[in-house]
Amino acid sequence: MFDKIAKSKTLKFVLFITAFAFVGTGIVALVVYKIAGGAITGAAVVNGKEISFQELQREYENIANNLEAQGVDLASMKKIIYSQALENLIAKELLYQEAKKEGIVATREEVKKAILSFDAFYENGKFSKEKYLSALRSAGLNPSIFEEMIRKDLTTKHIITLLKSSFYITDDEIDSFSKKQLTQISGKVYIFPVSIDISDEEIKKYYEEHKNEFSGEKGKKIVIYKVDVKKLGKEKAQNLVKQIYQKLKQNKELQEKEGLTKIFDDVVFIDKKGNQSLDEKFLKEIRKLSKEKNISLLKEKDAFYLLKYEGDYSKPLPLDKVKDKIIAKLSVEKREEKSKQLLNQLKKQLKKQNLQDIVKDYSPKVENIENEKLQIFSAKYGLSNEAVKEIFKLSPGSVSEPFLSRGGVVIVELTQKKPPSKEELEKTRKSLRKLVENEKFNTYIQMYIDRLKKESDIRINPRVLQ
Repeated sequence: MFDKIAKSKTLKFVLFITAFAFVGTGIVALVVYKIAGGAITGAAVVNGKEISFQELQREYENIANNLEAQGVDLASMKKIIYSQALENLIAKELLYQEAKKEGIVATREEVKKAILSFDAFYENGKFSKEKYLSALRSAGLNPSIFEEMIRKDLTTKHIITLLKSSFYITDDEIDSFSKKQLTQISGKVYIFPVSIDISDEEIKKYYEEHKNEFSGEKGKKIVIYKVDVKKLGKEKAQNLVKQIYQKLKQNKELQEKEGLTKIFDDVVFIDKKGNQSLDEKFLKEIRKLSKEKNISLLKEKDAFYLLKYEGDYSKPLPLDKVKDKIIAKLSVEKREEKSKQLLNQLKKQLKKQNLQDIVKDYSPKVENIENEKLQIFSAKYGLSNEAVKEIFKLSPGSVSEPFLSRGGVVIVELTQKKPPSKEELEKTRKSLRKLVENEKFNTYIQMYIDRLKKESDIRINPRVLQ
């Protein structure tokens, strides 16, 4: 399957994800464009070009593998990851279409060179066509689809390189960023914590509504039909098999009739012993079935068997096994909601009351800060970049707006602000240049893609959002 390619160091090339769309573990929410009815057969259409569900699944697996490698718990993130996967594919398709307009599509020679660079396709130091085709088959791909994927990735890189060539950053921008990070502040931090309680009723309700997110034993939903050769005769049985195969391909419902019997309709747990008493011959075929190859034909002397894969199935883990995860998730959601409520409440009160009156009402925890660099201060309290910018603008003797922090809300009372020395700025300028460039370029690319989106006809299949 494609996830095997995703984990292969030699095939990382085909898993290119543009920096603007996915950085670290940050997930960008899907922008919903036009929601189409039954007209779209794929996941989405971008200016008439369809994005298939197969592409979406591969992108989903790519992101999921990346997050898992970083130790991220994916239990409740399935919808978010699918949204991000579609957003990535839409962005890539827009860039590809723009590259075609600019005449910088990757050539056949570039694609060939890229394929020849994969060690996985070599045997005894030589490129092996057999190994190449075998690797693609195991990933559910044919050569034309694989080559098109590489062409798109190369082309997308071409246009990003072109955009980067016209992009620059000044020393003043680096100095401005450095000052924000290295300026030392002194004063007091008023910490307004948020306390939360999670009841057993809330835990049970969440579990019932999200059972499918707590996957335990994994299986495949399989239907098996038997065509009786003995009863129908070989020619009639073969014709019936062709008809059934076409109907299964089109997801049409089948009715039992003479010579045709449904002999199995259940979930198969491949790794479980005593699998619904299915013969090994069936299990062998079921192991090969997937979303890419969802029908299999098994021939025997007296019968034909058609096996249809209808989707993955995960048996939910019991509540006691996932209770801690549910508490952790609900705690984050509740704390975030209550923190925002408290933030808005404090903002309103600060307009009418002075800080000391608010302190009397709430009795927050107070911590002294002395000559602490803003970059360390923001990390310590979990402040956003916007909060850092606002604190940097404060004058000594003033009080900040309330800011969301890790676990609640904070207000800063500034008594002193000390800018970094010229020596410090000079020392950090070189090391920070790459960081500032990446931050600015990511913003620049995202703005470029946002403009393309506004000028494009993008329609999404509503099934993706379910």
